[in-house]
Amino acid sequence: MNAGANQANGEWLLFLHADTTLPFGALQRLNEMEADQSVQAGGFMHQFSGDDWRLKFISFLDNFRCTRSRIIYGDQALFVRRTLFEELGGFPNQPILEDVAFCERMLTVTNPLLLSPPVVTDARKFIKMGIWRSFIRVLLILLHVEFHLPVLPRTFFQDVR
Repeated sequence: MNAGANQANGEWLLFLHADTTLPFGALQRLNEMEADQSVQAGGFMHQFSGDDWRLKFISFLDNFRCTRSRIIYGDQALFVRRTLFEELGGFPNQPILEDVAFCERMLTVTNPLLLSPPVVTDARKFIKMGIWRSFIRVLLILLHVEFHLPVLPRTFFQDVR
């Protein structure tokens, strides 16, 4: 992500997971916020694709977490002004949860904006692995971050395809 940021040339840097889509008009909205220097960073509310109530519940919990903590995960389309990104030294050089670590540093200097309508993340991975099993994995990640526990092994984060 740092390499991509170095190649980009706009005011805003937008970090978006490949399985997540932006809501209609999101880029125009960011461009319109460019003149408002009070907005330094932000992300979008989140939802999964599909109609499964369990996925809606998990998105609800994720949005609740985010509105309280202001920690924006990669599947929420983190956007940040280039100057702030550079001031904070970009994403830390760590194999996992670099978005969380960056947001923790970012919160020391700004309060990120949360936008609606939400981004939509494809639910295939959660469905393939099992919705509740995936949810438990997310909870374990959150607990490790919240309580500053040792980083989970890389195999914990293997892609599911």
